[in-house]
Amino acid sequence: MSENIIRPGDANRIAREYLDSLLVETRFIGSRNADTSFELFGRTFSTPVMTGALSHLDTFARPGGMTELAEGAAAAGAVLWMGMTEDEEAEKIARTGASVIEIIKPYKDRGLIRHRLDMAADLGHLAAGIDIDMVYDAAGEERNFHGYPLREITADELYDLCEYSRLPFIVKGILSETDALTAAACGAAGLMVSHHGGTTEYAIPPLYALEQISENEDFMKHPVPLFADGEIKSGSDVFKALACGARAAGIGRPLIAAIKENGAKGVEEYIKKATAELKKMMLSTGCSDLSEIDGSMLYQNG
Repeated sequence: MSENIIRPGDANRIAREYLDSLLVETRFIGSRNADTSFELFGRTFSTPVMTGALSHLDTFARPGGMTELAEGAAAAGAVLWMGMTEDEEAEKIARTGASVIEIIKPYKDRGLIRHRLDMAADLGHLAAGIDIDMVYDAAGEERNFHGYPLREITADELYDLCEYSRLPFIVKGILSETDALTAAACGAAGLMVSHHGGTTEYAIPPLYALEQISENEDFMKHPVPLFADGEIKSGSDVFKALACGARAAGIGRPLIAAIKENGAKGVEEYIKKATAELKKMMLSTGCSDLSEIDGSMLYQNG
C-alpha cells in the first residue's frame, strides 16, 4: 500500500504535472507533410524519440532485455541511450547495430570511467558520457551502486574526461543553468537535462530547466545539443520537449513495459507510435521539420 502514497516532494509527479500544464496552439493553414528525421553527431535518425538511459533490464524486465531494447531502437531508427552495463553486455548491444550513447556512472575508480570511454569508442558508439546526479543515497552518503562505489565529479575532472574521450562527451543529470554552463565550458558536446527519475525530492521539472537553459544568454553564445527525459511518455511529450529547446527526448519506463510485453518488437512499435504522435503534432502546428518547433507554440495552463 505504501507504494501508492503520493509524497508531496515526488519529483516525478511534479514533472508530469508540469508536462500536462503545457498546452499547444494549432496552426493548420498552410500545414504540409512533416519530416521527423534529425541529424546527431554525423548520423541521421528517423525520429528524435530516443530510449531513456536504461540498465539492468535482465533483472526486472526479462532476460536479454537490454539487447532487445537495442534491437527495437535500431529497428525504429532511434538513438539508444545505455546505462550501466558490464563489458560483455555492452559488446552484445553493439552487435545489434544500434547507435548507442553510453552513460557511465561516476565511479570512484576513475580508471574504470576511462576504460568504459575507451571501450565505447572501440565499439563505435555514437557518443559517451557520465551521470553527475547519481552519487548520493537516501542517507546522503556516497552510493555503492551494484557493487561499484561512486564519487562526485569536479569541474576539473569533467574537463579532463571531455578531453580524454574520443567520442562526443555527454553530461547527464543537468537540472540548472549553473551546471549547464559549467559542463559546456568543460567541453561537453551535449547535455541531458534530467533528474534521474526523481532522485531528489522537489526537483524542478526537466522541461522547466530545459527552457531556462536554452534561453540563457551565456549558453546561447556557445550552445551544445540539449536532450531531455523525465516522465516523457508520448509523441506529444516529445513535441513539448523540442519546443522547450531539446534536440531530442528520451522515453524510459514505458519502454520497460513494452519489453516485458513484447520484447524488441514492443520497443520498436512504441517508438514508432510515439513518432507518429509527434508527426501529428507537427502537422497540427504547421511544422514541416523539427527545426520549426519552438516555444511560441506552448502556453502554460495555470
